[in-house]
Amino acid sequence: MDGSTRMEVFKMKLRKPKIKFKPALFICLISASVMMYLIIDIPISYPIPHGCQPFTLKLPPAKNNLNSTAKTWIPNYFAARQIGKMTSSCLPPHSTLLIYAANNSVNDIDFKQGFNPVEYISFLYDGKSGTPTDMSANFDRINRQKHCAIIGNSGILLNSSCGKEIDNNHDFVMRSNFAPIEQYSGDVGVKTNLTVINIEKIWQISSILSTGNFKDPLAKTMLRRLKFLNDSVVWYPKGARFRFYVRAKLQFIARQLKTKYHIPLRIGYSWRNLEALIKWFWGMEEYYTTTGLNMYTVATTFCDQITLYGFYPFHVDKHNRRIPHHYYEDIPYNYVNKVHSFHEEFDRLTILHGIGALRLVTDRCQ
Repeated sequence: MDGSTRMEVFKMKLRKPKIKFKPALFICLISASVMMYLIIDIPISYPIPHGCQPFTLKLPPAKNNLNSTAKTWIPNYFAARQIGKMTSSCLPPHSTLLIYAANNSVNDIDFKQGFNPVEYISFLYDGKSGTPTDMSANFDRINRQKHCAIIGNSGILLNSSCGKEIDNNHDFVMRSNFAPIEQYSGDVGVKTNLTVINIEKIWQISSILSTGNFKDPLAKTMLRRLKFLNDSVVWYPKGARFRFYVRAKLQFIARQLKTKYHIPLRIGYSWRNLEALIKWFWGMEEYYTTTGLNMYTVATTFCDQITLYGFYPFHVDKHNRRIPHHYYEDIPYNYVNKVHSFHEEFDRLTILHGIGALRLVTDRCQ
């Protein structure tokens, strides 16, 4: 056998075997993987809480318009209490605002949201209810508040001089997404008791804390804002179980703030994703409710009287003054889109302002 023949034989021996693709087997493997993920990581979809009904309130005649000031606006405490009773049935405090107490260990701060089928059966077998009351962590409660302010980020607040009114006239102030306040304190105040954050901010904070590069201006600013909030509450009200990466990042943030940076922020979350329930409660047609409407709805469960600042989805005010999208930045934004129904929400809030169930500030403060 000459050299060329031996080479051909050698090539034949090294020839890769042909693997026949079997679609049925491939589909079975994918299906099994999906089913395993569903069992392990997706929580049980809890039904609407008992006694929860969509918003239905016989509205009295309007006594206020958007020109009403803090002195001329006429509150309707009965309407506010009725709305609070309805929202509390849908958003019970023990599962809506789960705020980790300072005495928890980092291992107890796990942001557990719902039970998967295996966990739920196990809890029932152990004689437990399968609710947040069975969790080992200690949670703080927000006490009943008389006067609350919710601060949106609309450019209507720029040059509004509402800062003193916000800080001095309210027991509890809610903000969102770490909007800058120090250099705008004359317009938006500085008092902060609760800050709502979204997924983008969770990614941003997690990235900053993981790199520890505080020479970067953005990172330095974020750390300063976190320290400025001191012992107030940072609350994430959306899904953390299905978005498993969000839960991991929340755990990382809580661990870093508590053990490395020693910032006494209290981090909270919700037992369930609140967006769908709030959307159903108000009968909204939008794809997602806005952070502002979510904050107001939750605030009605513990606030007697609520004032909204910085909720204005228009580019021009009643004085024909051009309004930037945010009070701290001017970026292009279309308020008519497929995600949020800004104008529908604003109309709903305007009606509630008219009857005195809430106060909506859309002008300069006096």
